[in-house]
Amino acid sequence: IMIDETVFIVKTHVSLGLKQTFSNRLTRVISYGGAIVIYDTISILYGSRETINYYVLLFFLWNVHFLKRLIESIFVHKFRQQNTPIFEAIGEFIYYYLFAFWITYSIHKQSLVFTTSPYLLAFFCTCLFIVCMLINGYCHLKLRFNYNLANDRYLSGLFFDQVTTPHYTAEIVMWLAYFGINLTLASFLFAVATFITVTCFANQRHQQYKKRFKNKYPKNRKCIIPFLF
Repeated sequence: IMIDETVFIVKTHVSLGLKQTFSNRLTRVISYGGAIVIYDTISILYGSRETINYYVLLFFLWNVHFLKRLIESIFVHKFRQQNTPIFEAIGEFIYYYLFAFWITYSIHKQSLVFTTSPYLLAFFCTCLFIVCMLINGYCHLKLRFNYNLANDRYLSGLFFDQVTTPHYTAEIVMWLAYFGINLTLASFLFAVATFITVTCFANQRHQQYKKRFKNKYPKNRKCIIPFLF
C-alpha cells in the first residue's frame, strides 16, 4: 500500500508539473533579455580585438535586433494563447542562451570559423540585415493593427502578396546575413535552426489560412519562400 501511495504521489506531482504554464509574453522577455545579457557579458569579458570594427558591428546588430524583439513582445505582439507549458518555456530559454553564448564565444575566440569575411561581403550583409529587420518590424506592426480582422480576412499588400508569413522570411534572410558577416559555425547553425523553426510555424499558418478561406485564398501565394514554398 505504501508503494502504491508513493507511486500515486509521484505521478500526481509529475502530472501537475507538466500542466504548469508560463506567460507567453514573459517567456519572450526573459528569452530575448537573456540573449542580450549573455552576448554583452561575454563581449565585455573578452574586450577589444584587432578587427574591432567587426566586433562592434556584430555587437550592435545583435543588441538592436533583440532590443526590438523585447519592445515588440511587450507592446506589439498579441498572443492567441496567453500561456505556454513550463517545459517549452524552459526549452526556449536554453535555446537562446546557448546560442547567444556559442555565437559570442566563436566570434571573439575566432574558433570554428570557416574563413574571414571580406569587407565588401560584410558591408552587403550588414545592409541586408538592417533591411530585413525593418521588413520584419513592418510586418509585425501590420499583423498587430489587423489582429482583430484576422479571422475575417487574410492580409494582403506589399510583402504579404508573395508569401503568407513575410516576417518569417525576413528573419531567415536576416540571420543568414549575420552569418555572412562573421562566418562562424555557430551563426550558421543558428540560421539553420531559425529556418527550421519558423518554417514549421509558417507552414502551420499557411495551412490554416488555406483551410479557412478555401478557394478565396490566393493560389499563387507561397508559405515562406517566394515562388518556391
